[in-house]
Amino acid sequence: MFEYIKNKMKTGDLTVVMYLVFGVLTTLVDWVAYRVLRLSGLDYMFSNVAAWGAAVVFAFVTNKFMVFNSKSVDRLVIIKEFISFVGARVFSLLLQLAGIELMIDYANINEYIAKAVMTVVVVVCNYVFSKLFIFKDK
Repeated sequence: MFEYIKNKMKTGDLTVVMYLVFGVLTTLVDWVAYRVLRLSGLDYMFSNVAAWGAAVVFAFVTNKFMVFNSKSVDRLVIIKEFISFVGARVFSLLLQLAGIELMIDYANINEYIAKAVMTVVVVVCNYVFSKLFIFKDK
């Protein structure tokens, strides 16, 4: 993986590096929102969905303009990209919710470990969707 990133950096393709940087920041938005909501006494599923919403908005803006360099500001293009982006994220959210529920409720795994495991799965899925389908080169 590190060799792949080094090779991409040498060729000037920083997409993977930028995705990882903004992915970490998006994950931070998600986790901080989740923790704040949990500390306020809200259910783990509700907290996860609300934190997801905040992270999706942050991720769309950073992925569009800074990672995949989709510079179009045409309203129809932005709407199409946003709908595709949210659709892919809804799929990965459902995957995350199912995985977290299985790990917490059926395997008795700590909720933060379950969320960490599913975060890795979601990051990989979201990169593939964004790169191949949403912000693909025209």
